[in-house]
Amino acid sequence: MKFKLCTIFVMLLSYSLSIYAQTSPCPADTNVDGVLSPADFSSWVAAFNTSSALCDQNGDNSCTPADFSAWVANYNAGCNFADSDGDRIPNIYENNTGTYVAGYATGTNPNNPDSDGDNLDDGDEIYGTTTGVNLPAMGANPNRKSIFVEIDWTEDAFDTSFHSHRPRPGMVSRVQAAFAASPLTNPDGSTGIDFIIDYGQGGLFTGGTEILDGTNPEFLIFGYNWHNDYMDSDRWGYFHHGVFTHRYDSSSNGSSGVAYINADAFFVTLYQYWDWDEGVANTLMHEIGHNFGLRHGGDENLNYKPNYNSVMNYANQFPGVDTNCDGFGDGILDYSHGFNPDLNENALSEAAGICGVPIDWNENGSINGGTVSRNINCSNLNTTTCGSGSGCYDSTCDILRDHDDWSNMNFLGQNRGIQPVRIDCDNPVPNH
Repeated sequence: MKFKLCTIFVMLLSYSLSIYAQTSPCPADTNVDGVLSPADFSSWVAAFNTSSALCDQNGDNSCTPADFSAWVANYNAGCNFADSDGDRIPNIYENNTGTYVAGYATGTNPNNPDSDGDNLDDGDEIYGTTTGVNLPAMGANPNRKSIFVEIDWTEDAFDTSFHSHRPRPGMVSRVQAAFAASPLTNPDGSTGIDFIIDYGQGGLFTGGTEILDGTNPEFLIFGYNWHNDYMDSDRWGYFHHGVFTHRYDSSSNGSSGVAYINADAFFVTLYQYWDWDEGVANTLMHEIGHNFGLRHGGDENLNYKPNYNSVMNYANQFPGVDTNCDGFGDGILDYSHGFNPDLNENALSEAAGICGVPIDWNENGSINGGTVSRNINCSNLNTTTCGSGSGCYDSTCDILRDHDDWSNMNFLGQNRGIQPVRIDCDNPVPNH
């Protein structure tokens, strides 16, 4: 529609205020929604009354009644709202600087619908999702990677006194710190990932809830039904869904968790150790790691590799990763960075160890000057002869390789077209 020039409100006739000029490439779109409509006039009046920079339509660094005529002219001239990448943000607003300034200067890439590579479209992180989920108010940033997780829980009185498996703030902060320390780079120049958990803590975060309230379940059967029944369908495809419960599938199952790989659902099951924040945090990061496509050996199932320094490795799930190259965890929660060299089990250098610190691979009480053959992907850094699998993942001597988990994360990995692969984590929770 076209506006005809008309008499402005009397309140505008004598109003003039110096402001900073606004720099929108489409100044008439005063509500910055990528559409020109009569609603923009109401937004211009609001900008005028609040001395907003959007009031300045003629670029003279002031807000006067003359800006109304300029707004009408700008409106009638129209704007090119082409959206090359289909993310709902017009190209003219995606200035590709990596820094969000305003809705008309988003910092995002006009040729990439997901500028930060977190599997959340830029438009969803700026405007909220088309299903009505307010991701930006919950912490989404189109120029910094974000992961959204909803966690539901059960309460029971098995193996110890009555307890709730609801996530605890200490556990949450531990996981968030681990993701914030990620080496992955973002368009805004920062490193790290914002790990955002909804466990019903209030405000916009009201998704997390108790499952089967009042029923005292000792275990739940793992499956997508909990995801589908307890997480609002508006969040499907945007949030991972986790359940913190006592056990899964049976009352005698000692597994610490289970997950679908390259998908969006997982369980954390620490039975009577529900209040061990470090253990729960490490297991959460382990199980959601499967959602990201990671296996117990990184890109393979080969477990207990001493040079695979990741919470995905059973050797590091609870102790944390190894920071001093002695092969034992030092309490740090992390995925592998892929820094460690290969270890050839048929020709191991005891002097070189894993990453420069000598290790007695053949357990004879001394550091051998040459090489030894030993099966070393075993629990607690135990070793055995090639061909023996006692306490080990396998019995063969192979080349063990590290894996760069962070660089190979599949952020949501959701493929609901087929039933995803399930990974049971039969690593029991240690006494602590």
